Amino acid sequence: SSQNLYISAQINTTLCSDGPAFNNPSSLVVCDGQATSIALGGTDADGDSIVYSLVATKGSGGIPLNYNIPLSPTNPLATSAPMILDPNTGVLTFTPAGIQAGIIAVRADEYRNGVKIGEANRDLLVYVVNCTATTNVPPQQISGPSNILNGSLVSANHVSVCAGDTLSFQIAYSD
Repeated sequence: SSQNLYISAQINTTLCSDGPAFNNPSSLVVCDGQATSIALGGTDADGDSIVYSLVATKGSGGIPLNYNIPLSPTNPLATSAPMILDPNTGVLTFTPAGIQAGIIAVRADEYRNGVKIGEANRDLLVYVVNCTATTNVPPQQISGPSNILNGSLVSANHVSVCAGDTLSFQIAYSD
């Protein structure tokens, strides 16, 4: 079945830049109670610096979604201690507390010579499972973007598109 996904990017059209590319899958399974480190970051083909932050997940039309207290954009999963995000590497460290599913939204701000020139946002669906029991493993991404219209594939999870063009692509999952 189909699900909606919100993706956004801010691009400075006066500069030539590929923007930051996220290199990780869009979903992940982690174990309850086990310390976890996720590399949320990626690369920038132009060598620009990237600063990572956790942001609110957005729904249809870019409207920020509400979190159930005590969850928040900077701690979107129940954890035994606050999540720690290294803004320079994009590595997020946490220990999940309880079986759950949640969305971690990360923003990558792109800087050139100390000036912000763009940003990209990415949601990561995280399933926390009991790793000592038999569980139904959630769907796994099996291929990156395909059937790309009005853009070109740069790397496994990086599509380039011209300003003003409408981009369309498919991502395959297996269940």
